[in-house]
Amino acid sequence: MLKSAFSDPDSYCVGRFGGDEFVVLLRNAVSADETKRLFLELADSIRASVGFPVPLTCSIGVAVSDRSDITFLQLFLAADRALYAAKNSGGDGLRVTEIDGDVEAAPLMLVSDGNEADREALRAIFSGRFRLIETAGPKETLDMVQRYRDALAVIITDMTARESDGREA
Repeated sequence: MLKSAFSDPDSYCVGRFGGDEFVVLLRNAVSADETKRLFLELADSIRASVGFPVPLTCSIGVAVSDRSDITFLQLFLAADRALYAAKNSGGDGLRVTEIDGDVEAAPLMLVSDGNEADREALRAIFSGRFRLIETAGPKETLDMVQRYRDALAVIITDMTARESDGREA
């Protein structure tokens, strides 16, 4: 469906990122509003064509910029954060972020586990210098390390291994 919706190779590049996630790179998109309309129509088409008795959700994250100095990785990371914002707000939605200023150039810091007080302190100390990705457990942490491996500047983790009798190792 994506390849048929985005069939002009001079304007679009479509690929599967992994699992049920796909990436669409639009070259020369008209505006954030037009891009949003395009993806909302696409989501409606996907839902309508499936024909499952089970409801299908479609969460979409979009990043747009008219700056020539923005890299694909910066666009991708911004779109990925928008996707997770759409998923975390109940799913089946679309989030659009426009890249302007230098905020998107901040390096990524992954913060895993820890207690809320530690997380709050890290947010207060580092949020101006890093874009924080917070994870809740070992599996999510490993998934995020794999996903962002080339973009992570710092990883802070507090994972504890437990022995079989329940004592902390």
